[in-house]
Amino acid sequence: MDTALHISGDFEQSGDEVLTVSGIQEIRQQVYIMLSAHKGAFIYDRELGSDIGKVDLSSENCIEEVEACARAALADVEGAEVVGVTIDDGAVWVSVVVQDTVFEVQVRNTEE
Repeated sequence: MDTALHISGDFEQSGDEVLTVSGIQEIRQQVYIMLSAHKGAFIYDRELGSDIGKVDLSSENCIEEVEACARAALADVEGAEVVGVTIDDGAVWVSVVVQDTVFEVQVRNTEE
């Protein structure tokens, strides 16, 4: 079980109660965090995140490079498997399967 996070990064709340996630929703939240966070940017855990933002999208092998970065970022997320990458107009989409359900995470290719 984990604290539920809004897409903005804030805690999800219902009144004064902080909401939680578990099961597939918890894994999906972990996947989103690991793929969208820039590796090294979180001061309390420099290994959290991915290097997807460092991939040169104009390179010939960019899809393979993004996929390798996504797989490395999700290596410790049990039950999550990268199944594809799409690059569209500067946005990177990583397809992940969790418990027979495929979902996509959009990752911008910029270092902030």
